Amino acid sequence: MGLLKHFVMPLCVVLHANVAIRIVFLKDFDMVSMFGWPEGGELTPWEEHALGILGGEHLAFLVANLLGIFHENAHVRGLIVLMEAIHWTVGAIDAQRLGFPCVFAYVIAGLCIISLVIHAKEPGIFTKDKNKAKSG
Repeated sequence: MGLLKHFVMPLCVVLHANVAIRIVFLKDFDMVSMFGWPEGGELTPWEEHALGILGGEHLAFLVANLLGIFHENAHVRGLIVLMEAIHWTVGAIDAQRLGFPCVFAYVIAGLCIISLVIHAKEPGIFTKDKNKAKSG
């Protein structure tokens, strides 16, 4: 079936591309509209720098997910989605701690964790051999 390759990783590509393009390329630091954060004042240079690093992180995740989609290796996909699960879980917990909207991040983290459990049980649930090369 390819749960990671055909659903989870393409979803993560869209999410990371959205954030990376807005932060890295457009220099759009409007976190109120992007993440639903509370209104604040101007960003300090340190906050802008932290957001720039966040944009770079999303760019790295974007490249990693594209690699996982187009490179036939179940172990690589599993590791990339494990990193996604950690990323979204930490982000959700931190957003909740600060009183920011966090439901979306928890949903994505849960999706990653559930898909990793299914991935760990394969072959057997959806595929016969998770590392078998496609024939003709």
